[in-house]
Amino acid sequence: MQVVVHRSHRYPQENDADNASASGLPHIEPDIAFIRCLHQQYNRKLPTASVIICFHNEAWSTLLRTIHSVLDTAPKNLLKEVILVDDLSQQGHLKTALSEYISRLDGVKLIRSNKRLGVIGGRLLGAARASGDVLVFMDSHCECHKGWLEPLLDRIAGDRSRVVSPVLDVIDWKTFQYYHSVDPQRGVFDWKLDFHWEPVPKYEKKQHGSLVSPVRSPALPGGVLAVERHYFQNIGAYDPGMSIWGVENMELSIRVWLCGGSLEILPCSRVGHLYHHRVPYSLPDEETVVKNKIRVAETWLDSFKNIFYKRDMAAYLIGKLYNVGTGYCADYKTRWGAAGDPVQLSPCSGNGNQHSEYNSMKEIRFGSGGQFCFDVRQEQVIVSECTLQEQPHFRQQWEVRQQSGGIAHILTAKCIEAVKSGASLGLFLRPCSPVARQQWHFEQLIVMNEG
Repeated sequence: MQVVVHRSHRYPQENDADNASASGLPHIEPDIAFIRCLHQQYNRKLPTASVIICFHNEAWSTLLRTIHSVLDTAPKNLLKEVILVDDLSQQGHLKTALSEYISRLDGVKLIRSNKRLGVIGGRLLGAARASGDVLVFMDSHCECHKGWLEPLLDRIAGDRSRVVSPVLDVIDWKTFQYYHSVDPQRGVFDWKLDFHWEPVPKYEKKQHGSLVSPVRSPALPGGVLAVERHYFQNIGAYDPGMSIWGVENMELSIRVWLCGGSLEILPCSRVGHLYHHRVPYSLPDEETVVKNKIRVAETWLDSFKNIFYKRDMAAYLIGKLYNVGTGYCADYKTRWGAAGDPVQLSPCSGNGNQHSEYNSMKEIRFGSGGQFCFDVRQEQVIVSECTLQEQPHFRQQWEVRQQSGGIAHILTAKCIEAVKSGASLGLFLRPCSPVARQQWHFEQLIVMNEG
């Protein structure tokens, strides 16, 4: 296992949306690649790539680690350029110091916007300046590994209508510990147009023939994806009418499938992705994500949009359930989410098992399918089948106190607290108090760069 240290990537004043101090620690390269992937031979002439990285107030060391991981791992003959798009960052270290640093890097261009574009506008600006055969859109908080680029280019070389993504491993925003994915997953979305991960169905696995075969996916995350440049323009690129960030990966996924293309996740391509525990900037409009969803529904869903509108979106708090005291998110570990399992705390990620929503029936629904509800067994919070619609089930009703951050169990009037239980952190009912471990936030699930 190799340790690579880029000591010059540290800068004393950084945005703290992620742990800037931890991001400057030595990088431990995880042992993640299958041997058969590393020995893969690519016979056809591979296209060149333009890697487009948009950022807004990104931490210095996190941004520089992303850039250098691309430069250090992508074959020189395949990497046409790295294009950085500064989306009106306000942090001082991203001004003159960044310009001077980038000027010393071969093949790296810095474009600065004089107005706020958001992730959609920033990526469109970068794409307009790109000259590579393939566009690789990448968040500004990633860690690329040897062999990540070639599989993406190879699949596109075989069919220019393929849009492909690497497997996105999780980097803990607090410690920068790397958690690599083991079981193959694919991206899906529900009728609320929320993105989730789910295990690859058995019928798909039978068609693969190998653990490292490409995985067809209904949707792709936006963190890292590759698309042939002319095909991207031919299908209309990203929708410029969408604002800032949110749902653009869903819009592009639907667009590709309906325009005769396909989406794949490639197990032989691995990229670590830092999932922010909060958005590192203020949105110009609280309804931005909802407006983007409505635009997608009106544009692409045709008569099916009625199902989308049946959801009482205003009644929902949606996202990861983040605990202030621990810095972790509510999660469950059972692969299929069996009812009766305890809710635990894990590093925040884009895992569908961390998706939660609070609705007008005072349920906290949990998991990618939303079929499980927070329930209580001997004062421990567990997941159970949701039953409130069938009969009153007060054990599954909660009061979310947004001002204090507390979540109270209506039946017992006690609050959810993060408590150490053996080797893990669990959720238990305790008398309500202002302690940090009883403070929770529903945070919009971030699966890509916030622009």
